[in-house]
Amino acid sequence: MNLTDLETFVHVADQGTMSGAAERLGVPTSTVSRRVSRLEDALGMALLRRAHRSFTLTEHGQHLFTRCAPLFTELDTVLTALTDQSPEPRGLLRVTAPQDLGAAPFVADTMARFMERWPEVVLDVTLTNRRVMLAEEGYDVGLRAHGPQIPGGANLMVRRLGVSPMALFAAPSYLDRRGDPEDPGELAAHRCVSNTLFGGVHTWELAHDDQERSDRIVVEPTLESNDFNLLLAMALAGSGICVLPLFLAGPLMRQGLLTRVLPEWSLPGGHMSLLWPQSRHLAPRVRTFIDFMADAFANNCDFKN
Repeated sequence: MNLTDLETFVHVADQGTMSGAAERLGVPTSTVSRRVSRLEDALGMALLRRAHRSFTLTEHGQHLFTRCAPLFTELDTVLTALTDQSPEPRGLLRVTAPQDLGAAPFVADTMARFMERWPEVVLDVTLTNRRVMLAEEGYDVGLRAHGPQIPGGANLMVRRLGVSPMALFAAPSYLDRRGDPEDPGELAAHRCVSNTLFGGVHTWELAHDDQERSDRIVVEPTLESNDFNLLLAMALAGSGICVLPLFLAGPLMRQGLLTRVLPEWSLPGGHMSLLWPQSRHLAPRVRTFIDFMADAFANNCDFKN
């Protein structure tokens, strides 16, 4: 059995298309197809169920991909560590993050400063709200937003970055038209835009800064979305009152583009962490990126450690 054929099959299963694997490997699609067919012949079993311009993995193909993908990831890590003798970080760094967090100006600015500081590192950033299997899909680092419990597993390392408080915000133009509520109970009379993470009934659990009072408000949003960037844009457009994380709304509040509503009340904050596959050979580019991001979060006033 040819290991190149096996590696090609892993890329095909990972990318979901022959053309995607071909682009990743830098070879023609016909070469990829030939390698997979040769591997199937060598094993004496079908790995793919082929259809017009698509395929699904057979049971044998899924088993082979699940077992072999981490091995090739670890092999790539070991070989990179062996060849990367320079203390300067360099090479391709694959990062994944949620769409709204990864596209946040603060995160983009931090990545830009990292690239300026380490010009020999090439960032490949994938933004998706899907839970990515880091090792199996070949990612070096994952930036995650989560609840109080740290995500991860036996094969993942975690570094906590901090918590971004959640609060109520609205555009000054909206408050000029509809008034500024003075009590949580008044929110029911306002137009609200809300994230689907608050559930079908959109219950906002508000806590007062004095830590002695709390309120549970059920709102009927005029718009709901799973993306905080869209909700932020709607709030800026004057569409209503919105729950937003401080790392997104804080800079705009300081510019006068948003106003914090009921400023003495807040909601449970979103926790941020970096995750990466456990390895004895952490490449300098990965280690440096983790430290750089952690330092940036620690020095951002919109996060609490």
